[in-house]
Amino acid sequence: MWYTRQETATKEIVKQLIQSGQLEITMGGWSATDEACPNYEDIINNMYIGHGFLKREFGISPKIAWMIDSFGHTQANAALFSDMGFEALFMGRVDYQVKEQMKKDKSMIFLWRPLQKHFGMQKQILTQATLNGYSFPPGFRVDERMDDDGPMQADKTIDNFNAEAKAVKLINYVTEVLATQRNTQNVIILWGDDFSF
Repeated sequence: MWYTRQETATKEIVKQLIQSGQLEITMGGWSATDEACPNYEDIINNMYIGHGFLKREFGISPKIAWMIDSFGHTQANAALFSDMGFEALFMGRVDYQVKEQMKKDKSMIFLWRPLQKHFGMQKQILTQATLNGYSFPPGFRVDERMDDDGPMQADKTIDNFNAEAKAVKLINYVTEVLATQRNTQNVIILWGDDFSF
């Protein structure tokens, strides 16, 4: 909706950013797919509409499935995403007991082979459960409505200078994320929240 209301010049800028790789569209469905009680035809139709628009307008097909706010995840959805050509799936909501076990096992990133009993190795998708849902790292919630943590102040001449303390918090958070993964030094840090930047 935002894109269709833009001037031609703005649309061209968006197209250039996508073509240069500076802007990547994830998921690309018409809307976020429900995973709690979906009908597979609705999931397929949702992606068909959204991906059709992206193909016509930008010549692209998204490769990353982005389900960071779904309440639960299903093997059927992961299998459909694999069939749709998605290479990876990011999810934010995982049961706290499952997440604790994943952290312990260092399996927050895993190769999901959904419905393996039926399809064997035919369907698979690289999957990551995010450590902190889809919210700010702890200590970085800066919002005009609930300024819990305060902004980073890098100027040493002001009273509330905190850049060094904030840097330590961020390094500690990245270290915590790395401790939940094996065989990678790549870390995704989500920075925002509902109705926030």
